[in-house]
Amino acid sequence: MPRGGGVFAVAGAPETPKQRVLAKCLEVDGVATGSTSAALHGLDGFQLRDPVDVLVTHGRGATRMDAARLHRSRYLPREHVVEVDGIPTLNVARTLFSLAAQVPGIPEHRVSQAIEDALRKRLATEAWLRWMLDLLRRPGRNGVAAFERALDVACRLPVTESWLETESLRIIAKAGLPLPLVQQRIAAEGEFVARVDFQYAGTSAVIEANGHGSHSTPEQLSCDSARRRKLTAAGYQVYDFTSLELRDHPERLVETARAIVDGTIGRLRPS
Repeated sequence: MPRGGGVFAVAGAPETPKQRVLAKCLEVDGVATGSTSAALHGLDGFQLRDPVDVLVTHGRGATRMDAARLHRSRYLPREHVVEVDGIPTLNVARTLFSLAAQVPGIPEHRVSQAIEDALRKRLATEAWLRWMLDLLRRPGRNGVAAFERALDVACRLPVTESWLETESLRIIAKAGLPLPLVQQRIAAEGEFVARVDFQYAGTSAVIEANGHGSHSTPEQLSCDSARRRKLTAAGYQVYDFTSLELRDHPERLVETARAIVDGTIGRLRPS
């Protein structure tokens, strides 16, 4: 069956989102870019949907395609392209830059969130992203300033294990407060007690960011309860915040963090 541009699919084969992306890339000898590439790499908040974002080098004949957005670049070295499930796709670093090149069509904070997600999933490192920025930096190139700003914002925060933990740090930082230590190992009398989301050094206060999905089953709730008892017995105070609370009442987290920093709660522990 024809898919356009000399591309054919086996008759009767079910059409899938990835098949549509591959067909669009083959039609113009291009590669997946932008939101499409981000979705292929599994970055949070991006899905495979029309229009497909396809990058071609300058000089290609096509100027437009149905259900696709064509982007052009004079610089697309082979090492910037990888295959994801057989689909030619920008690598993660170049993908993130391509998102920045679409600001303000894509909000800049979403670019920062995509960078944070790539760092959290170990799909990229800050050093690699900085290298890509320097490689692509040139006057007039779309995305340079936006990518640098988004990168600075994303890398200002420690790498966490979930978007909710990162959002918690962002709330604290926005309030002008110092950031707590991340993923701290708590021990008492040489025995491991728990690993906690956040702790301010030298205090007995622990902050936990609890997503609904990871703390909702009876088994998980039972484990959380046992873990809290161990921390309490070891002399720690635990301050839990749910995803809904952080979304609707971020000031509660700020008030708690400020009280810990000021010494109102979470007394200093002897060193």
